[in-house]
Amino acid sequence: MNIFKKIKSFFQKKKEQPKKAKELLLSIIEEKKRDPSTKPENLSDTEWKSILKKIASGIECAGKGGILKSPTRKRQRDEKIKKAFELLSVYIKEL
Repeated sequence: MNIFKKIKSFFQKKKEQPKKAKELLLSIIEEKKRDPSTKPENLSDTEWKSILKKIASGIECAGKGGILKSPTRKRQRDEKIKKAFELLSVYIKEL
């Protein structure tokens, strides 16, 4: 029985880590939205805020998961998530 409890606790811990990472990223993004002085030099304030908003919404969509019945909505959500992670990979140093 102890082995099963250890295995169960191991998998439960793994489920918490992505949530913590998501919460950490979202909190960092919220801080950057409030402080526009930390934006990249080649972007205006509005462009930087829109990029941060796209990244945050994509991370939230990725965290929600869920099953969509409509293939169009699923494709739109997947594109939104993909675009958010592309922007995150480009601007990760500014965060």
